[in-house]
Amino acid sequence: MLSTDFVLTTDPRARDGAPAERFEVRRRVAGSAAAPADGPALGTVGIIASVTEPFCSDCRRTRITAEGKIMSCLFSREEFDLLGLLRSGASDDDLARRWQDAMWLKPKAHGMDHVGLDAPDFVQPDRSMSAIGG
Repeated sequence: MLSTDFVLTTDPRARDGAPAERFEVRRRVAGSAAAPADGPALGTVGIIASVTEPFCSDCRRTRITAEGKIMSCLFSREEFDLLGLLRSGASDDDLARRWQDAMWLKPKAHGMDHVGLDAPDFVQPDRSMSAIGG
């Protein structure tokens, strides 16, 4: 639908671990479907296609749930408790170590050690992205 009036070109800035692949949006030259875009970029649009176009090898994301659990991947079935440490008076170093330990155990892809949500060993996480805050 965007292609009727706009041209999307790959954003020249590096993705650098971001979940969205970004595109610059420019107005299409009037009267030509094949003509290049006209003028400066009007803005950018990002598409997150983590299931169909996994970016796991470049992902540097981590999440903390409302319950104080660290999740290294939205598809992970494993969560690491941070809230218990906070409530017990743990030091900043203790908290940093727990977070680092969780990230060192981050699976290679989608909560598994290989890419492919259609793999027979893939198990859907108990919580959806919206319940996690992703």
